[in-house]
Amino acid sequence: KRNYINVYKIVIVASLIFSLMHLVNLSSQTFYSTLLQMLQVFFLGMLLCALYIRTGSLFIPFLFHFLLNFIATLSQEGAKQTNTSVSWKSTLFVCFFYFIITVILLRRKKLNTQLLQ
Repeated sequence: KRNYINVYKIVIVASLIFSLMHLVNLSSQTFYSTLLQMLQVFFLGMLLCALYIRTGSLFIPFLFHFLLNFIATLSQEGAKQTNTSVSWKSTLFVCFFYFIITVILLRRKKLNTQLLQ
């Protein structure tokens, strides 16, 4: 059980670092937008860590992150970043979605027993 809790601690720390790296976006968007983005990226980081832990490969998390960024770029094409309003409700919905998938992926009985030893 202790090793299982350590997995979650590592996931949280890695996700926090991933989220803090998005502070650089303050130069191109408002503080509010950046804060909501960092919250969403924190939970995305948890999901990416869970994908890595479950697959043992960085390819799947990299591919997932690339696809999210690619879709976001396509959806913003032709629109100015500063005119994009960020909804806290949609951010919370996405965070909840990422969190649920993370919890499902990191269920103790599904984790590799080698990881928890």
